[in-house]
Amino acid sequence: MAGIFPIFFSVVQVAGLDPLRDEGFAYTEKLKAAGVKVQLEQYAGLPRGFGGPTELPATKAYFEHAVNSWGVFAMRRTKAFILCLQLRSGSKTD
Repeated sequence: MAGIFPIFFSVVQVAGLDPLRDEGFAYTEKLKAAGVKVQLEQYAGLPRGFGGPTELPATKAYFEHAVNSWGVFAMRRTKAFILCLQLRSGSKTD
């Protein structure tokens, strides 16, 4: 994991029938070992690229997880950024 951009939170989504499924699990473990908070989402019985047909219930869940995860990540990053600005300017209030 050395030499990559610092990652603090990651969502790994793995389709159960994806030929690269095991690599997704291995990547998750490497991230955890590097101290990254990881949320693993598994979609059993689904092939690689299952996100295309939007009428599948699993696809809706896939996109819902992705949107919710990015929303939480963005909210945390924004709060941390605001706190840093407040601390730098000396205007931190509780």
